[in-house]
Amino acid sequence: MILGLTNGCFDLLHEGHLHLLRECRKYCDRLVVAVNSDASIRHMKGQGRPVDELAVRLYKLKRTGLADIVTVFDNDDELRAMMLVLKPQVLFKGAEYMPGEIVGWNMVKKTIRIPMLPGVSTTQIIRERRATDAP
Repeated sequence: MILGLTNGCFDLLHEGHLHLLRECRKYCDRLVVAVNSDASIRHMKGQGRPVDELAVRLYKLKRTGLADIVTVFDNDDELRAMMLVLKPQVLFKGAEYMPGEIVGWNMVKKTIRIPMLPGVSTTQIIRERRATDAP
């Protein structure tokens, strides 16, 4: 059995996130999705983020049926500790991240960087919403 792990904010779950999860499923039998806590997202992305609070993001991810386990982490050290316990063989991340930028890349047998869907991102969705809401 091949255990895979991916992590991220998954804020405003969109088609790009679903693409990532579907691609992950191609390479593993079981998939763990580790989700950044609200506090960690605010720390990384600033005030106003996340748009969807943690409970909503977890619910949406579970509803996709693409993850076997959905869990939460607050920081990189917690993610590494989780990986030490779970021992995933494969780590997945979006291709916009270089290998050295991927937390835990050196703790697994294989790291797979999944190409992003062009033109689909949470930042872009927020930008478009603000433009639509502007007077």
